[in-house]
Amino acid sequence: MHKLQDEFKLVPLSAYGKSYTPPAGKVDPAIDLKTPVRDQVNRMDAVEYFKKENGWAFTIKTGVYDTDYLMRALPSHYEERHLLPEF
Repeated sequence: MHKLQDEFKLVPLSAYGKSYTPPAGKVDPAIDLKTPVRDQVNRMDAVEYFKKENGWAFTIKTGVYDTDYLMRALPSHYEERHLLPEF
């Protein structure tokens, strides 16, 4: 199985069948790489954890929208922010 897996290569479609060298990675200096992850997570409250670690945000006003149409249409995941104009 490992021999078969070692033969797989993941490249952009434009580089398929050609020699490919991936670009160098970038490290975000704002991310703390020295403090153990468990310590960083233990210092967070629930809102900060879900917002920072998973990109999720939440509100305690769920289910009480009345005529707050923006709140009804609010995407729950940060990556769904592009959907908001569709509402």
